[in-house]
Amino acid sequence: MDSQSNLTPPLCAKDCGFFGSPEKKNLCSECYRDYVKEEESVAAETAKKLSQLVINTPSAANDKSPAVLTDETTSSSAAAAAAASSSTVKINRCECCNKKVGLLGFKCRCEKTFCGVHRHATEHSCTFDFKTLGRHILAEQNPLVVSDKLHTRI
Repeated sequence: MDSQSNLTPPLCAKDCGFFGSPEKKNLCSECYRDYVKEEESVAAETAKKLSQLVINTPSAANDKSPAVLTDETTSSSAAAAAAASSSTVKINRCECCNKKVGLLGFKCRCEKTFCGVHRHATEHSCTFDFKTLGRHILAEQNPLVVSDKLHTRI
């Protein structure tokens, strides 16, 4: 009997009344599903903020201090989020030809949905700056390697 009492699963960590699972961080299946959705939405928001940062970063931003740059990006991302929530967007139609795209459609990096004909950036005159994104990714992946100048003079 003591061995059976030790095998009872713990209650859900969010106190919903169901039993939790150690593999799911002591959450029941419903609470764990909500937890995963929240994690995905947070990851999607950070990716969206990063892409907006790459698009909206002017060349003069290199002269500013990092603290000033982060303050500007957080305020611009908050304003963009407020504008996006207030406007209604038709998700199931192409932005160019207004054709129904079905359940999924093709989502572009400019955050619009297109049909199979207009899914490429050249077909719908995309506003996303792919060149700046590519330069940013290359700059992160290939850091500048410079030797010490004083070491060679001695």
